[in-house]
Amino acid sequence: MATNWQTFPIEFKGGLISNMSPLQQGINAIGSATILQNFEPARSGGYAKLRGYNKADSAEVPGTGRVIGVKVVNDAEFIAARSNGSVTEYHRSTGAGWTSLGTAAVLGEKVRSEDFNFGTGHFVFFVDGVNYPALYDDTLNTLSFISSNPDLEGVEQVAVFKNTVFFSKGSNLYFRPLVMRKIIAQLMAAVLLTLATLSQVLFRFVTSLSSLAVTTFSVLLALVSQTSN
Repeated sequence: MATNWQTFPIEFKGGLISNMSPLQQGINAIGSATILQNFEPARSGGYAKLRGYNKADSAEVPGTGRVIGVKVVNDAEFIAARSNGSVTEYHRSTGAGWTSLGTAAVLGEKVRSEDFNFGTGHFVFFVDGVNYPALYDDTLNTLSFISSNPDLEGVEQVAVFKNTVFFSKGSNLYFRPLVMRKIIAQLMAAVLLTLATLSQVLFRFVTSLSSLAVTTFSVLLALVSQTSN
């Protein structure tokens, strides 16, 4: 008896299920797996094949407690947050040892991060649910804590969307446009350019005055000489 075959797309999701019969799994958990080997969850959803690992740094992250956050800034730069006594300390590595970036006021919880680049450099926000948010400047390799707003102390989540950073704490949501940073940077560049231009104009003016003074002195000297003769 002929059988009509039909095809339809399947989204690979559901993870590994090993306690169901193939018939039950095929009906109730379409897209799940019966065997998984050499895989990892994909950031875009579903599964992805493992392609191996390389050590970010052979040296251990300094500290005495748990590593509570790791951020891959780029292919050769990493930031790790580790509890160190009663504080959370942030460290930076490029593969040849860890350098301390600074410590939060007290020991935080799990560290979450969000990065952005609006044309003025690469930056990364860090939050830990206890301390003020931290901002890492990838150009200057510096870490600073945003403590100017008391409401931001203890924010738990951070996200950047449409040139705006959002922080959440409990049921409260705080946001601030980040485009102002770009505007300020552009204004500062314009001011520096204007100052440089004014400096050049002033230099030329002073040079011209000096030349005029030398010429005037020469003329006066010549007149004095003629009068003496």
